[in-house]
Amino acid sequence: MTSSGGYGAALTVDIPLSGGHVLRPRFDYIYYREKNTDDAYSFGSIAYHYTDKYSVNSAGLGLDYAYYTAGKPEGFYFLVGIHQSRYEIKDTYSESITGEPTFTDQHRAKSKNKLGYAVGFGYDFNRHWGSQLRLTSVDLSDGSEKTSYNAYNFGIT
Repeated sequence: MTSSGGYGAALTVDIPLSGGHVLRPRFDYIYYREKNTDDAYSFGSIAYHYTDKYSVNSAGLGLDYAYYTAGKPEGFYFLVGIHQSRYEIKDTYSESITGEPTFTDQHRAKSKNKLGYAVGFGYDFNRHWGSQLRLTSVDLSDGSEKTSYNAYNFGIT
């Protein structure tokens, strides 16, 4: 959606099961920087200019299942998860044509509560530090507008 970097934070609690299986409840907050698109076209004496500013924030609860390949909660692991998140989407669009007033549409702000999923992998260096890469995906479509949110998140855990 924004194709730009951002930052976030997560609170997790590991619930170890037997044989390297772990359940991990989580609370996430992610903020993506505003993406600006600014383009201009001209057709003879007519000039067309538009700008689009887009941002996404999300906060939610989820549950991950992690499998540690060592058979205990250390080292390399794979994960899958589900999450219920609230997405705040803001979009400001403006356009102008030579000799015409500028049109600005700021009515594209919306909030959605949606269920999504995540897949990923990570490595725990020790009991306190690790890293993780996850793909988060959710369908934010409503009506005829098809919108999906896919993000790669890298974090220090």
